[in-house]
Amino acid sequence: MKPFAVLAVLIALQTLFFVSGTAKAKEQIICYPETVFADAAKTSHGEIPFWTGKDLSEKVEYRMYVNPVVRTFTITAVFSHAPDKECIISVGKNFRAPGQKKGIDS
Repeated sequence: MKPFAVLAVLIALQTLFFVSGTAKAKEQIICYPETVFADAAKTSHGEIPFWTGKDLSEKVEYRMYVNPVVRTFTITAVFSHAPDKECIISVGKNFRAPGQKKGIDS
C-alpha cells in the first residue's frame, strides 16, 4: 500500500474514533469557523496548508497544516454535515516526509 493511502486510512480511523466515541471524546474535538482557520493556524503556530483531500465517501475533507521550521502540524476535518466548521482531529511535532526503504518500489 502506498504511504499516502496508509496515512489516509489512519486519519479516517482516528476521525471515526473521535466522532463515534464516547461523549467525553466528542467534547475533545475543537472546531473553528472554516473561513478563518488557515489564517489562525499561520498566525498562532506558523503553520501553512500542506495538503487536502476527501475521504472515499466525500463526506469528510481532511487538511494538514505544517510549520516547516519547527516541524509542528495540525490535521483538520471539514464534515459535509457542517461545512462551515473546520475541526482539529490531531496535532503533532517532528513532522517529516517518510523515508523510502531500499528495495521497495514506489
